[in-house]
Amino acid sequence: MNPTKKIAAGIATLGLIFSLSAKAQSNDNGNVIAFNNAVKTEKPAATPVIKAGGAGDASGYSGKNSALVIYISGGQKDDRYTAEQYARMLQVMFKDSKRTDYPTDISVFFDEEGGDRSTFGKIYINGRTYDKNGGKYEDGDGIFHPTQMVKLIPVVTKLYAEKNGLVVVNHIPDSDKSNQVVASNNLENNL
Repeated sequence: MNPTKKIAAGIATLGLIFSLSAKAQSNDNGNVIAFNNAVKTEKPAATPVIKAGGAGDASGYSGKNSALVIYISGGQKDDRYTAEQYARMLQVMFKDSKRTDYPTDISVFFDEEGGDRSTFGKIYINGRTYDKNGGKYEDGDGIFHPTQMVKLIPVVTKLYAEKNGLVVVNHIPDSDKSNQVVASNNLENNL
């Protein structure tokens, strides 16, 4: 093979490597993804849903899609919103970067059981029930009112990101921004 063909083959190989690397480091919504311990290819995430269903539906969907899923069972005692309204609000809040460093698309299953009881729900991470105290079901730690879920958003989204080996970078620290501006200004002065 002559030297020109060798160089062309080398450049093509480098181009392929860089394009594969770029695909592994970014996703559709512009966030950067770092993978811990091993290179993983990014599989398309399940489309977030809000639909009527039970706790089993939520748990199954969460496990099948390695997703963060919430189940809401609506009651009528002292609740201002229906289960579906809570579902819609929670879906927006879990994706809000002002509430968490790990904004996450979630799916929510809900049912309107009514009755003289408060609305409650469960949080599922990769098919498993989230329990704030580590698994003592008899203490009721895996059952939350929607307002309690709102308070848990930063904790739950971080745990979900850690369990899936993903860290989502949503912003550049202020110190890095100032360095970029200085570098940019120096470049302009040198031209």
